[in-house]
Amino acid sequence: MHAQSPDGLLQLCYNVAGREVEAGESIPDLTLEFGGGAAVALKPENAFVAVQEGTLCLAIVATTEQQPVSILGNLAQQNIHVGYDLDAGTVTFAGADCAGSS
Repeated sequence: MHAQSPDGLLQLCYNVAGREVEAGESIPDLTLEFGGGAAVALKPENAFVAVQEGTLCLAIVATTEQQPVSILGNLAQQNIHVGYDLDAGTVTFAGADCAGSS
């Protein structure tokens, strides 16, 4: 069921009261595709945020004329290695278990 973001910043929110969605069991992975063929698969914990008890929002905001820049923020980048090849002008993504690495 659709819900409103309490601060009005996030546009796609759901009323999840009484549902077990915190573990991401009922939310599929989300894949972001970039120009040039790069893609990154985001687990639910990388794409959704609990903004208040019972309200879960997609933590991705559309660009606008006033805000024309897209940012792949720290929530989306958790447990993902990002590789930059400056010579080739490419970016790559690989899943990682950063908490388990030493």
